Amino acid sequence: MRQHGGVVLGAGNDDNGDNDDSDDAGRLTPLGMTLHAVRLLGMPSHRDVISLYWLYGLDHAEVGDLLLDAQAFGWVTRHDVTLPLVGRRVLWSLTDRGREQNERWLAADVEARGARPALLAAHERFRPWNEQLLDACTRWQLRPTALDPLAENDHHDVAYDAAIVDELDDLGRRLRRLTDSVTQVLPRFGVHAERFDAALEGVHDGSLGWVDAPEWTACHVVGMQLHEDLLASLGVSREAEAP
Repeated sequence: MRQHGGVVLGAGNDDNGDNDDSDDAGRLTPLGMTLHAVRLLGMPSHRDVISLYWLYGLDHAEVGDLLLDAQAFGWVTRHDVTLPLVGRRVLWSLTDRGREQNERWLAADVEARGARPALLAAHERFRPWNEQLLDACTRWQLRPTALDPLAENDHHDVAYDAAIVDELDDLGRRLRRLTDSVTQVLPRFGVHAERFDAALEGVHDGSLGWVDAPEWTACHVVGMQLHEDLLASLGVSREAEAP
């Protein structure tokens, strides 16, 4: 068994990608998973990538070297930034070449695992789930009044917030069922339900930002990342996604 960039080649493969009957042929390597993690997380720090790696069950000690490898290939860009209240951070983003490479590796992975039917079914179930999640997050942010239909939610109405949290709990249970079938063939999809459950724990502990804070792995953020994972794995852009 050999690794070729971001996918595993079967023992009988050549560099043109002709597959043998190996169970691992076409699967994503740690480099392929690193590139995919950067895509899902948007513009992550080293630590952000490690947190996803840990959930993937991979060796997080490799992350730094793999990010540098991806940079050397022109697949990711390093950004040295200074953020308010945070200080200096090193962030990473995919280049156009990196996105194209990620899509080639994902396509090989999906084909090797025969995962497309499960992905299509999960995507169909995701769309109404996502609509309900977005609606719940909007109601979490806004508390309309007779005088102001766009009034911000000050979170003083305990019953109002509790009803939304109950809805998020139900969405968490449905998310696990939604991803179960695709996780059987693409185990990396299991991280989304785990991250959503962790965000819900934060909400129940009283940290309101775990619902929708963009800088946290909040419920809303996990929904966006799952959406990206489904579309990327299916090779479909958001623009081309059917209404």
